[in-house]
Amino acid sequence: MSNWMKWSMYVMSYLPLYILILLQNMTDFSDMIKKIIWCKYSFNDNLLEFCVFIFILILVFWALLTWEHIYSNKVSRNTKIGTYEDAGEGTLNYLATFIVPLISLKINDGNTMIANLFLFILLGQLYTMGDLLYLNPVFTIFGFHILRDKDTKKVMLSRYSISQLHEAGQSNLNYINVSILGASEINIIKKIVNNEYIEDE
Repeated sequence: MSNWMKWSMYVMSYLPLYILILLQNMTDFSDMIKKIIWCKYSFNDNLLEFCVFIFILILVFWALLTWEHIYSNKVSRNTKIGTYEDAGEGTLNYLATFIVPLISLKINDGNTMIANLFLFILLGQLYTMGDLLYLNPVFTIFGFHILRDKDTKKVMLSRYSISQLHEAGQSNLNYINVSILGASEINIIKKIVNNEYIEDE
């Protein structure tokens, strides 16, 4: 997987934070937009606020485009159903450790913004170098379980629960259709193909 895609997934992992920042500063941002529309906004006095707003909007669109790219991946293959375990235990820690402290971001404080931008880039470097791509709250928000194959240790994203997959895996006739997320070896389970019922018919 390219570094660009890794960073895109990192940016996507903070989507809840961007939305929270926009909601927390909704009054300020809405007033700013109204003043810009009526040509009453002073960019010289409020340049930082304007730049932060535009930057956050760029990150939101970047995150959404990344999600669309991941989920619309049509390159898929069929594979047998394995034995899975929960691999999403680190997501809550990721939220508590990295996202929650940044909610108190003060958009009008230049020093705070620079410090948090540096922290954001530093965390991104650790995230991408460590291939921690599966630690992504967005997957959970969109209804995916983060699983790990006990045999191959590959990370799987699935809308099916572990019990549903294990139940389907009791028949050797059934298999899963998966798409692979780049060279990360993260597999997105698209669907369970129940050949067992086809054979019975």
